[in-house]
Amino acid sequence: MILLSPRIHMFIDFIAIVFLVLSPTLFDLSYFGSQLVYGLAIIHFALTVFTDFGKGIIKLIPFSVHGLIELLVSLTLVILSFTVLKHNPNDHAFFLQFGIAVFLLWLATTYDPNKRKGKNPLKPYREY
Repeated sequence: MILLSPRIHMFIDFIAIVFLVLSPTLFDLSYFGSQLVYGLAIIHFALTVFTDFGKGIIKLIPFSVHGLIELLVSLTLVILSFTVLKHNPNDHAFFLQFGIAVFLLWLATTYDPNKRKGKNPLKPYREY
């Protein structure tokens, strides 16, 4: 399995934020779905900016907590797609697929610094 480094994960997060901002127009989401996506984009931007990726901007949130939040968000998006958003096919499809994509990103990322290939588990975790 390919495990993504925190730095690669950070770049993917910023790409996802741009994708979220463009999604309501690209996928013809409902007003409610669009508002949820814009809210998610703002929250994801704040989470990304404040996460300690090793080379992050403001290092307040540990990377492992970032991972836990992304796991919870991915599950919430899938649940929303089958409950609140099930009546609009565009909203349902978007939130289901984006939730799965976030879950796959969570699976593909190494959140434990001791499991990173080539890293000494005795050294503090920082990417310089």
